[in-house]
Amino acid sequence: MGTLAGRRTIYLIGSRRFQNQILADFLEKELDAECIVTVAAREAPAANGYSCKALVLLESPEKDLDKYFMGLESDSKKTLNGHIVALFNVKPDSGVEERAIMRGIRGLFYKQDPPKQLIRGISRMFKGEMWYPRDVMARYILSLKDDNQNNRQDVVTLTRRELELLNMVISGSKNKDIANHLFISPHTVRTHIYNIYKKINVPNRLHAALWAAKNL
Repeated sequence: MGTLAGRRTIYLIGSRRFQNQILADFLEKELDAECIVTVAAREAPAANGYSCKALVLLESPEKDLDKYFMGLESDSKKTLNGHIVALFNVKPDSGVEERAIMRGIRGLFYKQDPPKQLIRGISRMFKGEMWYPRDVMARYILSLKDDNQNNRQDVVTLTRRELELLNMVISGSKNKDIANHLFISPHTVRTHIYNIYKKINVPNRLHAALWAAKNL
């Protein structure tokens, strides 16, 4: 279940079923989404293609974050694979941000985030964007660059046009904007992006940005 009659689907997964149901009712009203509250990630059906993608909001645990992530990577891997996954109710001082990025979590929401912040972040993630504080992303990218400066990947040859397009992609430009800037069709932009991702062996824009930080 991902989208029904064009509606978005959001799974809220956590032990606080009552509080999460209140949040689900709010999100349904504000986002015109179908919200389903569960207590275990395995209760969310696996994605079977783009049309079945849902947003899975995982309640961040108070303790044992590493154990929590290990559990997600084993028991729930097949379930969560293909969905957009984010954390909510994150404690600001938990240090979970970098570990979440490393594991492909698309965004997170802190306990004190106002409702408008939650709506804005969910809307962005449904559009394919990440939702992390800018300083978190900057620290993570810089740490990767420092850690890998003596361990660079094999040289990948990108054409001048591919490099230009890659820089626009990682700067946040949409395909339509790239097409207008380069005077090419959106289909050509998608083809270029597919070829670039294949060359540098990455699945999406975030990993392309991380690859660029380490290799360009």
